[in-house]
Amino acid sequence: MDFAQGPVLFHRELRDGNSGYDLRLCEGWEVYLTLRGKGSVENAAKLLASLDELDRTFADSPPVACAIDLSSAENAPLRVQLMLGQWLLKKRHRIHKMAVFGGPPLPMKIARAVCTIARMEQVAFLDSRGEALGFLARAT
Repeated sequence: MDFAQGPVLFHRELRDGNSGYDLRLCEGWEVYLTLRGKGSVENAAKLLASLDELDRTFADSPPVACAIDLSSAENAPLRVQLMLGQWLLKKRHRIHKMAVFGGPPLPMKIARAVCTIARMEQVAFLDSRGEALGFLARAT
């Protein structure tokens, strides 16, 4: 089961020491976001700028399916959680389904808090990439 493996329509990446992100939109309106290391306000602002650019570039696209890989994530300050939650609240209509997976307990807890702030409904928090892709493949 492949996800976000088709031609890449949009790609942004940040490498900042041991932290950063990799954001891809692939054919089929599939977004794959990998978060690495400890989150910072500065890097969160850069991620949100990339997400805003993606949203503007594909403003007429249908809502996307989104897989978020936290397997290399560590922690994020409360301010970062609020920034991400507020952005997601404004843009949640652009996300059809979201699967968050692979993170240690603390990053997964943070992801749940962010999704609670955003009042996301079609979201699952899973252990593995395979489980996440299975969730995204199921009809709503």
